[in-house]
Amino acid sequence: MDHSVCVLPVSALDALAWARGQLHDADLLLRTRLVPEAAFVVTMPGRAGYRAMAEQLLYWRSRGAVCMIARSAHPVVQKHMEANGYIAGHVEGKGGLGSQVRYFAPPDAFARWCAKVNPRGTPRR
Repeated sequence: MDHSVCVLPVSALDALAWARGQLHDADLLLRTRLVPEAAFVVTMPGRAGYRAMAEQLLYWRSRGAVCMIARSAHPVVQKHMEANGYIAGHVEGKGGLGSQVRYFAPPDAFARWCAKVNPRGTPRR
């Protein structure tokens, strides 16, 4: 298991507030619930950590999570997220290249992504 990947359960309202920049990471984590409504990908992994992230997201989905939040500074990842229905929110930093963008994956986008991933965390072909 890749220990650099961390996915935590949070409430849907807190997920939206975080994506809009109304909550900091620490506030979000202090309010974490054991019965999830949303999954928070604390650090978006590279290719090596994708499987571990997928397994954790599928686990929290099986426990009740219906949406997801994450951030990315990588332009290719950002375009991929937006093309798949994720909603761009708060921009951390001054904007432009290298700025972290917070994303909210609503239930329909999160369900589509989960349907594309098999139980072992690898994309279906």
